[in-house]
Amino acid sequence: SLDSKMVDGIICISGIEEIPSHFLSRDIPIVCIDRKPKDHSEAYYVESNHYSGGYQATEELINQGCKNIAILSRNKSLKDHHLEAKEELQIFVDANQANYEGARQIINQLIKKGVTFDGIFATNDWRAYGALVALQENGIKVPEQVKLIGFDDIFIASTSHPTLSTIRQDTPALAKTACDLLLDLMNKEDNTEELQKRYVLPVEII
Repeated sequence: SLDSKMVDGIICISGIEEIPSHFLSRDIPIVCIDRKPKDHSEAYYVESNHYSGGYQATEELINQGCKNIAILSRNKSLKDHHLEAKEELQIFVDANQANYEGARQIINQLIKKGVTFDGIFATNDWRAYGALVALQENGIKVPEQVKLIGFDDIFIASTSHPTLSTIRQDTPALAKTACDLLLDLMNKEDNTEELQKRYVLPVEII
């Protein structure tokens, strides 16, 4: 559809893992935000440092005294602090479920199973909020009994009660970097090999 409208470039801000570039009739520059497509090794993309964000979030929980952390992330932060990554605390929310409801259900299941945990790192703020509601429904106090941190710093993090600790992405910088990169690709038709393909922007704990 965009190709037929004769656009000069595309910024892709989608969760899809594959870009259907084979449908394009012209060689249009594409810049992806926040996800490198699996089928596109030559893709240009701009992303937040998710690995660092996950590490920082987990480390913050550890520094606050948590030892049994429910987490959906890489395990390096736990290993660096000599904590075991327990399989029952690796939470995977069903991809077909809404983040809030999926997290709420799975935390309720952990509680009903009697799994011990004192910290939760949720990979986005809606999952964190779902976890918060589940804890409150079971009479568990946050942050006194279980500490919680999310990711993204969207509005729910500052409007929930209690408010959520979270990892903030620099959204304006993501947008500007992607726009600048796309304009460079559009204007430097013969020298695109000089352009950096991957931009990783820092995140911070809020």
